[in-house]
Amino acid sequence: MLDLSGSYAELPDFLGDLTALTELNLSGCQLTELPESLGGLTALTELNLDDNHLTQLPSWVGSLSSLTQLNLSGNQLAEVPESLGFLTELDCLDLSGNRLTALPDSLGALTTLTELNLSGNQLTKVPESLGELAELTELNLDLNHLDQLPASVGNLHVLTHLLLGSKRLTQLPTALGRLTTLSWLNLDRNNLAELPVWVGGLTALTGLNLGGNQLTALPEALGNLRALTHLDVNGNQLTELPASLGNLASLKSLVLRGNRLTELPSSMSNLTGLTSLHLDDNAFESPSAWVADLPALTYLR
Repeated sequence: MLDLSGSYAELPDFLGDLTALTELNLSGCQLTELPESLGGLTALTELNLDDNHLTQLPSWVGSLSSLTQLNLSGNQLAEVPESLGFLTELDCLDLSGNRLTALPDSLGALTTLTELNLSGNQLTKVPESLGELAELTELNLDLNHLDQLPASVGNLHVLTHLLLGSKRLTQLPTALGRLTTLSWLNLDRNNLAELPVWVGGLTALTGLNLGGNQLTALPEALGNLRALTHLDVNGNQLTELPASLGNLASLKSLVLRGNRLTELPSSMSNLTGLTSLHLDDNAFESPSAWVADLPALTYLR
């Protein structure tokens, strides 16, 4: 392992000769480009290039075929080469905090990926080939400009974490209803006016963030999410809540802040495991009397 983080604006000449090197950390080196000699480090399994000033990723990166982890976060990349698809051993790829507007179709060749972080870019769409990443468990698309998702996302059958806080989504593809292994779904800061009924089939969910949308109602099917421990619907336009909310027996945190609620359904008195309840910024005349009887409640606002 060679750690040169924060050390060099220009890399030392000898670096390309370390052909047996397996881990290289070049984080925070103010690099603006990568020397071609790095393409000879074919034994590398981990390469960290985060927090530099890279504007281009050279095509020879595809020759680093032993890589299992590649971190390019916090650079200035506007695109990545098709040759990225040759890194077929990759387990974790972090491209967050760049300037990407599109992704190559070859991304779908990275079939061993389990974690893919694309947050904080300028993506307006992702390729259909994304659905070929059959081992993917974590997909972060937060803070992009997505207004749609390909139906192929529904093929990610082992996905547990999906983050889609993008400011642009107005509806969700029905294919997401096939992601029955999801435990965390983030949909905050979009323009969703309706939550589809099929969300009630995502019964493995423990966390659901719907904050900052345009929701006026929640479906009764939400009550099927009996594994849910965290539900955030802050900053919507809700005027009432479904009675089925009382079925969420595992719920510990419920954020209802910033809606138009005037009352709570009495079924919520069944939420005996609730520890945190945010009710502020609504239109309540007075809190429901049973709220004070919730036995586990430690935070009420």
